[in-house]
Amino acid sequence: MASSTTQPTLKDDASTTKTLAKIKQLEANLASNAKNRQATAQRKDQLLLELNQEYERLARKRQDQCSSLMEDWQFYQQDQKKTRRSDMAKRQIEFDKQLDVLDEEKRKNWVSHTQNTSKICDQLLHYLKHCSTDSTVLAFPTNVLDQFWALQIKIPVLQAELPPTIDKLNQLLSEDQMGS
Repeated sequence: MASSTTQPTLKDDASTTKTLAKIKQLEANLASNAKNRQATAQRKDQLLLELNQEYERLARKRQDQCSSLMEDWQFYQQDQKKTRRSDMAKRQIEFDKQLDVLDEEKRKNWVSHTQNTSKICDQLLHYLKHCSTDSTVLAFPTNVLDQFWALQIKIPVLQAELPPTIDKLNQLLSEDQMGS
């Protein structure tokens, strides 16, 4: 098996080169015997038999090389898949981090910095207490989402998450009023 980091290639070894040289020699002998009409049929048959054997030997070697090359190629492809998957995973993690940083920068700019925490809490409490939905999944307009992000509070997604969120907002409101 070849190194899995390089693409496999077909290379003749010394025995294959030797077989090819012997084939050329036998073909040359056969051609020269054809010119010499004095060569016996028995000698010609012997040369053809040897030539046939060498071609069979070469065919087996080529078949073995083909099998080896196919096996090396499969290992190479598997290695490349693993390498590419790990590279993609690394790039995806880096991309997600960059996206998080960009999202955070955008979120900071979405909410007016003139509003203080108590005002944002009041607006959110008013909205949450008066919102009505027909499903258990909540959907909020972007301005409400902006307010959640400004306070860095987890946005409720289910109706069951509303009471803990309202409690958290009341707690933030009381802390802000005590701090003022």
